[in-house]
Amino acid sequence: MLTGHAARGFRLFATINPGYFAGREALSKALTSRCTQVRLAALTPEELEGLVRGLPKIPDGLPKWLAGHFHQLATALHQQNRPVQLALDDLFSSARQLASQRPEHWHQALRKHLSLPFRALQTPLPPLKEDTARLERIQQEEQRRRDLEASANSIPGLLTPITVTFGPVPRCGDRVITVTPEATDQDVMTIAQAMQQNMETSRNSGSTVNQQKTGHSAYPCKFGDIMAPHHYKVARYFPSRPYDAHQYRLTFQETRLDEDGRLRNYPIDWTNGTLTPLPGWPDDSAWRTNLGADELPGKCTLILNNQWQPLATLTPKDQLRALRCTPKTPVELARSELTGQLLIKSQASSTSPVTVDFIIAPGQTYFTQLRPGEWLTLPEGLCSQRLEDLLAENIFYSETNTCKAYAELRNIHGIPDIPQRLRALLGWLDTFSDSKNVTGQDEQLLLNMLREKQGTCRHKATIFQVLCHYWGIPARQVRNVSHRFVEISPDGGRTWRQYQLGGGGQTIEDIAEPDWGDYHRPSHSALKLPEEYDYSNQFIGSSRDFFYLIDKNFDYLANQLLLNKNESAVTEVMHTLEDIYSAFHREPVSSSNYRGIQNNWGILLSPQMFYRFGKKINEWKSIIEKSAWLMVDNWGNDAIHYLMVSPIKILYRLIDAQEPDVHYLNWLCDLYRSVPEFLKYVLLAILQTFSESCDSCQLKDQVKLMLMSYSLSPEKLAFDIEEQKTDKVGLSKLCTDFIKTMSMSHSLLEQLSQPRIHQQLHHQPVGNSIIIPEKLMSGEAAFLSVSKSTSYKPIIFDCTSLPDQEVNDKIAGSIKSGVRPGIIEISMSEKHVELNGLIKKIFFYWLAAHHMNDTTSPIWLTWYYNNYSKAVQTYLDSRLTLDDCKVEPMARLKLPPERIKYCFNQPSAVVLQTDDLLVLLDEFLALIAD
Repeated sequence: MLTGHAARGFRLFATINPGYFAGREALSKALTSRCTQVRLAALTPEELEGLVRGLPKIPDGLPKWLAGHFHQLATALHQQNRPVQLALDDLFSSARQLASQRPEHWHQALRKHLSLPFRALQTPLPPLKEDTARLERIQQEEQRRRDLEASANSIPGLLTPITVTFGPVPRCGDRVITVTPEATDQDVMTIAQAMQQNMETSRNSGSTVNQQKTGHSAYPCKFGDIMAPHHYKVARYFPSRPYDAHQYRLTFQETRLDEDGRLRNYPIDWTNGTLTPLPGWPDDSAWRTNLGADELPGKCTLILNNQWQPLATLTPKDQLRALRCTPKTPVELARSELTGQLLIKSQASSTSPVTVDFIIAPGQTYFTQLRPGEWLTLPEGLCSQRLEDLLAENIFYSETNTCKAYAELRNIHGIPDIPQRLRALLGWLDTFSDSKNVTGQDEQLLLNMLREKQGTCRHKATIFQVLCHYWGIPARQVRNVSHRFVEISPDGGRTWRQYQLGGGGQTIEDIAEPDWGDYHRPSHSALKLPEEYDYSNQFIGSSRDFFYLIDKNFDYLANQLLLNKNESAVTEVMHTLEDIYSAFHREPVSSSNYRGIQNNWGILLSPQMFYRFGKKINEWKSIIEKSAWLMVDNWGNDAIHYLMVSPIKILYRLIDAQEPDVHYLNWLCDLYRSVPEFLKYVLLAILQTFSESCDSCQLKDQVKLMLMSYSLSPEKLAFDIEEQKTDKVGLSKLCTDFIKTMSMSHSLLEQLSQPRIHQQLHHQPVGNSIIIPEKLMSGEAAFLSVSKSTSYKPIIFDCTSLPDQEVNDKIAGSIKSGVRPGIIEISMSEKHVELNGLIKKIFFYWLAAHHMNDTTSPIWLTWYYNNYSKAVQTYLDSRLTLDDCKVEPMARLKLPPERIKYCFNQPSAVVLQTDDLLVLLDEFLALIAD
């Protein structure tokens, strides 16, 4: 209920459903007579399609299909004057209901979901043209699929029938071939023949082995069966926390593609490398059960003889702290320099088992993945020429291959920083499935695994290690009873890092757990779970490495964003930057270690960053704020100059590539409130450029308010020759005399001049005075004299974004066309000044000559509103233009003249800004033209 008197201009807006809707009552005549009614037409199918398209998780094709059918049903209900009408809630609920259905079931699902409106129709709906075309297309595709399936099964000698299906990516599984609808009969027959050949080869091939560099028998690499459950009997060698049995390092191997095209596994063990004896063990007197904070107990049962046998290890750098054999047995100990395993043997051979208890201190750096930017030594010869040619031809340098998985690998391959590339590869392998077996062998098996993204831990480890070798990174697979992972070496084999790749498949594990009750553990352990080695905690090393890493990522990201390619690689690098800066945000970085402004730093402010990170934008906001304030600590008021040279220019290029919308501009407004002044200049210039063209009146008003309240406190500089206290002279007498002969700008003088009329009464006639009779009769001064005079307003020259290059170009064009002989004569007499610089100096003196206000001096406002000078003769005219090669149009902040006049307390002043000064430059050049 509204009461009282309405303010002038008050309006009330309301919406109401039409009166013909069931259950609605018409408005009273008294109310309708006071309203202006606007009847809105029903939404068009295109508008309905746009609404559905905006919902999350809507499959392609559904918005257009549903919009057509919904509009058809709503129109029929209205035309038949049925009591049931459709609302937008019905549209949205239908979209969510149909999103989980297959396209051929959409019609049935819609009729079921909107059963009441469909039953309310007097006559059924005719089929839409789109439905008829869609059904015809489905029938044609099914007939095409049957034809391809017939071609595949026409191969002579085929043992089992093959099924052909359509899908977005070609692949082959167990007697199932998936191809795109565009595939030819020959394509399907080629795949079917390869499948048949692989099955025959698999049946006929035995365990043929070759000897390679390891000196060990190699065996073929097979995919195996990942569909059947696997049962493992696992012996626990260490307590389950912090390292479970999946962390054990028991055996090692490498998978290689040999030059004969065969994919083989090569075992690696201590017999391939040097053994370093560990003398003095076992020492029974050194045995203990009290554990240190960095120690773990271990236990295994062996039948010792004169051959080396490995103890279970967790890292290549496990330190042996104590060892005991039960029953007591003389043993020898050594370490393999190749695998890092601890080895044991005994000359007193026995057939009885020996229980070996030992205490180790695992090496903790092993569980820390490589930091982005960390240096790697990449030896040669890891990758065979056959593997290099295979991956290059089919994946990394094949622009014609449309396989999605291969494209993702190409994106990962394009990441320049190897540690980041490995992290991206981890994420890619995490998307693997274990829903079907992969067919093929050798080269084809490797390509099929990469294309179909199927496999468990052993397949992921094979792929990770093979790709590491392709990139020149030393890597090997580590096996235990129920799991496989990879370790890589950043320094040519001296140290190793673990990369866990996840598991997969159906597994059942029976674990034998020893009794650890004899050991006394400290209250605090220095050992952490492997997953507690947080990736982001690895970024803060030295400040030099930290900022080098940021620069490297910024450079790569800038290149990719400008090219608008490598979507997944861009996203990966952006996530890496997020991790880096998140660590930076948590850890204080002193300004003494802060090098300054990174190249391409402006990416943090780009619309691309805003649109891609959405919900996390507040985290980026805090990062921007902290890094910006550190710039102030490091550079002070000069931060704006360093920012404009390079770091911010990438921002303008990215904005050109993706024009910002209201949401982005509102975010800049929010960011504006909490950043230093130098960054406010950048943000406000962007807002000023784009707010005028947007539809948000609220945003426009907000930007205008920000412009009027912009903090303006420039520092005074000495431009005048007297203030400089220098022995040099600004211009010669010949030059100043020439300026006096020049005409002034009539348009500028009109702005500056203020005609005034002075009136004064006298008792005696003065000149052409006028007599006022009533004054004369009363005895007052009755003779009125009238005189006219002209005063001039002060001038404020706003040169804050006057581009030096544009000024020089205009002057150079004038010189080329010819200038007055007087200018040439001056140039000959003042040989220390180039002609271009001389004309520029004369121009600013000519501008200053227009200032004819006797009470003040002209004000020159320069360099991003940071400096100003009051000078009649501008000796330091180089400060009046920006010396950047190019000033981006959106980087030119133009404050309202009222704000500038208020700053200098000169309300009557004329403010000349960049556009005005360039027009006056053209007028000046016309005056000196020959």
